[in-house]
Amino acid sequence: MLGQHASYQASQDDSKHTTHYSCLFRKMSFIEIFAICITFLAVYGTVIYFRCLLPCYIIPNVSTLLNDVEQCLASAAETGAIPEDVNEYRANLETLASDLARMRLESHRSPGFFQQIWLAFRWCLTYRLYTLASQIRAVKMRIEIVMDEHHLALSTTP
Repeated sequence: MLGQHASYQASQDDSKHTTHYSCLFRKMSFIEIFAICITFLAVYGTVIYFRCLLPCYIIPNVSTLLNDVEQCLASAAETGAIPEDVNEYRANLETLASDLARMRLESHRSPGFFQQIWLAFRWCLTYRLYTLASQIRAVKMRIEIVMDEHHLALSTTP
């Protein structure tokens, strides 16, 4: 009987020391709860936006941008907006396209997650891809400016 009483008392003592999660938050101040929430959001944001650092996720966007600029150049050449500078723009776009092809090849040679991280940080492939995208956008802006000037000249001509 004494053994049963001791085990019963021990189980009651254990129940007193169990921690309920709601008790943890009751003892915390508002600032501590707010800090935990901000920490969870920071971790979530880091995980979600980590994709923007991996080259395998950036390359399709840059490729789409390059195709868009090539279509814009073809449209400008058809309308006659840039008759004399078409070769200069095409040479510029071909150089950018060859750079993109080389970077795409580097990325495809390293298919694993940690290999992509290695490419992003060791070889600065992410930086080079974003730089390439900004150069492509600059060419697109020049083409659009020339097209707008051409359309403006056509609309003001009687």
